[in-house]
Amino acid sequence: MTDSGRQVFDPGLQPERTALAWRRTGLAITVAALVAVRILPEVLGPWAIVPAGLGLAAAVAVLIAAHRRHQAVHRTLIDADTDRVSLPSGALPFAVTVLVTGGGIAAAIVVLMTHLEQ
Repeated sequence: MTDSGRQVFDPGLQPERTALAWRRTGLAITVAALVAVRILPEVLGPWAIVPAGLGLAAAVAVLIAAHRRHQAVHRTLIDADTDRVSLPSGALPFAVTVLVTGGGIAAAIVVLMTHLEQ
């Protein structure tokens, strides 16, 4: 049963599984930022804090956006009178894709810079 007393809208609890996947994504970004703090000081010196801080800020933003997205989806599914509902846009997946791609490119540049210096 749901909050409104109707049947569960999704017996497989797909919105909850999606929310858990976004939490794991936020955790992975956090771990990547902490690894950056551990590895980058040899290359960037004290400036290594900048990418790590950006990574942690991005992780918090992903976690907050994922929580809001889950609330919106849950509310929409609970209040819907039909099986056809419009769900949130793909802005969060797009933002995470851009973030991860940018981080990968930055990591490749750092590796190439250190390799060329040797």
